[in-house]
Amino acid sequence: MVNRSELVSPWGRWQLQDDGDHIIALDYWSQQSDHDHHNEPLSPLAIEAQQQLDAYLHSAAFQFSLPLKVKGTPFQQKLWCHLQAIPAGEVQTYGEVAKLLNSAARAIGGACRANPIPLFIPCHRIVAKGGLGGFSGHTQGERIDLKRQLLMHEGVC
Repeated sequence: MVNRSELVSPWGRWQLQDDGDHIIALDYWSQQSDHDHHNEPLSPLAIEAQQQLDAYLHSAAFQFSLPLKVKGTPFQQKLWCHLQAIPAGEVQTYGEVAKLLNSAARAIGGACRANPIPLFIPCHRIVAKGGLGGFSGHTQGERIDLKRQLLMHEGVC
């Protein structure tokens, strides 16, 4: 059974999905989103995720320690592990990460786009050589605004 819970942040709402033992997805909904508000009780993992999100909001240096289970290719898994090791307040470019993982910048961007748990697997810390780059497959609009706000919260922008 998959539990769906809503988390809240100053930037918008997030739908968290968990299987009871692990978080399996996190989807961003903006403040303006017309997704239905669900008044279902939060799952125990969602309660823990909201507490950790609140701690991150209090201090950007907070390190998330949630049980995550993501499905992806071995390359995607490798990148997502790498993303979790980038400290808050630091960024790396797609090209820098590509060199570290012996890959190409476009492949890094594709694997970031496929990240099912943005924020907890911080793909927002990967930027383009000359700017922000994309976020969750978007290169403009509210997702880029979210990336900018997350990086500002972490003291990067």
